[in-house]
Amino acid sequence: MRKVQSWHQGVLGLCLALLTAWCGGSPSPTREDGGTKDEGIQPQDTDLLDARPDLTEPRCGNGVLEPGEGCDDGNRRDGDGCSRYCEIECGDGRVTGEESCDIAIPPSLPGACPTECQDSDPCTIDRLVGAQCNRVCEHVPITEAREGDQCCPRGANANQDPDCSPTCGNGVIERGETCENESPTSPCPSSCDDGIACTADRLVGEGCALRCEHEEITSPRNGDGCCPRGATVHTDSDCSSLCGNGVVDTAAGERCDLAILSGDGACPTSCNDGDPCTIDRLVGEGTCAATCTHSQASIGLNDACCPPGANLAVDPDCPPRCGDGVRTPPEACDDGNRNPNDGCSPTCTREPQAFRVDRIRIVDPRLINRYNVDVTPEVNAALQQAISMDRFGPMRRPDGYLDMSIVLFFNPLDPALPSVDFSFDSALCTAPLASTRCVSFSPLHGRVTNQGSGVYLEPLPGTVPPDRPIDRPHAPCFVTQTLSRFPLHYGPEASQTIWLQNLQAAAEYMGDPPNRLVRGLMRGFVSEEEAQRAGLREDYRLIDFLRPSDRDELDGQPGWWFYFSFTALPVEYQATTKP
Repeated sequence: MRKVQSWHQGVLGLCLALLTAWCGGSPSPTREDGGTKDEGIQPQDTDLLDARPDLTEPRCGNGVLEPGEGCDDGNRRDGDGCSRYCEIECGDGRVTGEESCDIAIPPSLPGACPTECQDSDPCTIDRLVGAQCNRVCEHVPITEAREGDQCCPRGANANQDPDCSPTCGNGVIERGETCENESPTSPCPSSCDDGIACTADRLVGEGCALRCEHEEITSPRNGDGCCPRGATVHTDSDCSSLCGNGVVDTAAGERCDLAILSGDGACPTSCNDGDPCTIDRLVGEGTCAATCTHSQASIGLNDACCPPGANLAVDPDCPPRCGDGVRTPPEACDDGNRNPNDGCSPTCTREPQAFRVDRIRIVDPRLINRYNVDVTPEVNAALQQAISMDRFGPMRRPDGYLDMSIVLFFNPLDPALPSVDFSFDSALCTAPLASTRCVSFSPLHGRVTNQGSGVYLEPLPGTVPPDRPIDRPHAPCFVTQTLSRFPLHYGPEASQTIWLQNLQAAAEYMGDPPNRLVRGLMRGFVSEEEAQRAGLREDYRLIDFLRPSDRDELDGQPGWWFYFSFTALPVEYQATTKP
């Protein structure tokens, strides 16, 4: 059994598992080969829980910059550039610590916080994410065709997206085109000879608008092989002198004989074959060279015909079909193909999609050790390493799996639906990160609600200090259902459990279909009783890192609300079915 089993049953387990790792108590399951168990990260290796400055009685506010402090101005007041927690405050004109910018730096200068993110590229969704000194621009590529956004995404064509221009040579017959050399059903013609002497055959148009025209010859002309309508042997040498003798004289160029009134050899008087996809003409009417022609109708005509190779995107006479690039009810999507695993299924329904958390950090509460050192930044850095690297398998060696993985699975991924099935999963995800693939391990199933407007999962009133802004998800986004009582297992062989109450998560969808989750926020309540009970190591309890001044309440019971920010990217995922 792998150590990752120690983190099943939810997202906050990441934090607790990491705390366990600092303390030298990381999970240590038995190896499959029956060998000795992983001894975990030992206190002598790295013990952030015991981190202390060099002073005998270190504390924030003593005027000395100590480990874990971003500043120390000799007081515990906010609003003077150094907060009561000895953190550099946003707005001091410098980019420090975890800041990505500073709001006090004038615009256009290095380090200034962005106020808008327009990159003038219609094929990116430009978003300003983050708050205060953590504002950054994100430019997410648009990958799905959508009318009216001025973007023709990579791989799209004019049938799928009106914002794309028809491109001759891409193998797809688009609006305004009649042929495509790469099309198996409608290649462009190179010649137009129909083998009938009484038609003038012409190749007209250019590029992918080439087409054949066959105009009937109506004027007598000696030597052109045609006896046109109304002509006789006296007016056109190409007419047969034997016409009307009741015998079809093919040597004289006859195709029929006017004296034959019915059956074989009778000259046609009409040519309707009942096929809407042919253009029917009677050529040489009234002569013994009379014949019918049935040429293929061109794409795009309003003629009740859907020619081979055409679809509703290029011809209004074609019936709606999944894969034609035009979404028509009851289709939930239509990406112009019938390929699986591309977001739109072969039956034009939205497909399931998994996202793996690629960034996560504790926002609140701050984790303070017994020497009054804030170890939250170190925890966040270690947490980021854990979800990105394979370092601690059995015997403290890489085992082929990323150390921590949280997967969010939507079935289906369709922000247009009011709600969909959803799973949290502490999945097994292969290393390295760049090519990771995940399999389900301990999924928790539920529902998410999709939101088209508003801001969601805001911090509960009074649970977060005013100097600690939390970035909140904006629509379009999802919100998970609340899990009233949620077990998190951690420690060696998942032998310990902490119960979280009212666990909930939300995040914004980016892209259409979504190709990233941003501004993610997770929150869950740990009661004081549970924090006292939950052990991180023999000499540590969770409550040892939680300050009474940060204490919250839930239904009258004291405790702490935990807030995490996160983002997530699509990942290949083998899911289990919902029970």
